[in-house]
Amino acid sequence: MQKIILETNRLKLKYLSIEMANAIHLNSLDEDTRMFIPDEIFETEAIAAEVIEHLSHFYADKNGPLVYAICLSDETVIGYVQAVPVRNAWELGYQIAKPYRNQGYAREVVQMFLPWIMHELEIDQIDALCLAENKASAQVLRASGFSYLGQFNALYQGQEAVVEKFVYTTHSQDEHV
Repeated sequence: MQKIILETNRLKLKYLSIEMANAIHLNSLDEDTRMFIPDEIFETEAIAAEVIEHLSHFYADKNGPLVYAICLSDETVIGYVQAVPVRNAWELGYQIAKPYRNQGYAREVVQMFLPWIMHELEIDQIDALCLAENKASAQVLRASGFSYLGQFNALYQGQEAVVEKFVYTTHSQDEHV
């Protein structure tokens, strides 16, 4: 059983492990994931296991994508949350499996994850992008304290798309206390 990194009453954040490959694979296959984050589709359990194996090497040096499993209190893997280096910044990403959406899990995990990962990475700002049509993700980001920076055309998941950009800073959070 993987060590718990962070925990709320409903959720546990854990390091990815090969034992989670089937859940990660199955959780990635719904139509919303295909539309909004198509490069994070794992068509087979074997592909998911390869990706997990690759990603696990980044935990030690904190230079690559840092991806963590989101589990319910009963250990069911319902998605992941990540901090990804993009150019000279870090970007937040997350995915919640379709059966677990619209229950506040994304907001809960983002709010739990941000202070911890920003401390771990020694950063005071993290960005987030979502497709303009992904209203649920934009709502999660706003509810989690991100500031809206605007809408523009950009390369997103390898395709030209209209995206919305958000930023979360520890400085702006301090000002609201």
